[in-house]
Amino acid sequence: MKVSVAMSVRAETDAIRGQLLHYIPLFILSVSLVQVIIFIVGKPELFQLLLFSYKHLKDVWRYLSYMLLHTDAIHLVLNITIQCLVASLLEYEQGSLRTGMVYISGGLAGSIGTSILDPELSMVGASAGVYAVLLSHISHLVLNWKHLSYKSYRLISVCSLCTGDVLYNVLHPNLPLISWSAHLSGAIVGLLAGFVFYSRHSEKRHFIALEKFYWC
Repeated sequence: MKVSVAMSVRAETDAIRGQLLHYIPLFILSVSLVQVIIFIVGKPELFQLLLFSYKHLKDVWRYLSYMLLHTDAIHLVLNITIQCLVASLLEYEQGSLRTGMVYISGGLAGSIGTSILDPELSMVGASAGVYAVLLSHISHLVLNWKHLSYKSYRLISVCSLCTGDVLYNVLHPNLPLISWSAHLSGAIVGLLAGFVFYSRHSEKRHFIALEKFYWC
């Protein structure tokens, strides 16, 4: 009897632990942590090694490693804040792997798009990946429209973030040069990648409480 009770308690504990881990956006938190560490302890030599530049198109790691770099603290905080906001709910609903694939696809699209549309620009920052995940919310909504709550709020939030970012950069022309090619490439690929990587849920999932916290 004691053995069966102990096994039952252990099973419940494992189930609770699994549920808690499911709530934690492991991918985007891990990426954000690496970005912070590199910003704090990274040396100029590392910065030059990781940034994306037309002078080093043969260095294949640069097509993604530039996303780990940021020009200053404001740039870092803005990107990390937005990417955690837009990616955390998707990680809960679609999983870390699928959300991570969209983020990485957007970053890769940003570097390739910049190399074609603005080839003389050196680039750092995670904005292409952020825009990819942001626009992939639309893909997620289309795929699961019948099974998601707060659909209108989500769509309004995506449009508001995009519009606000564009207006801010237009109204502040003295800011460091913005790679519009990277933003646009990441956004387009993120929208398309969402249809490729995201799943269509067969029934309504139990994440209403989390959505209320997230969108209210």
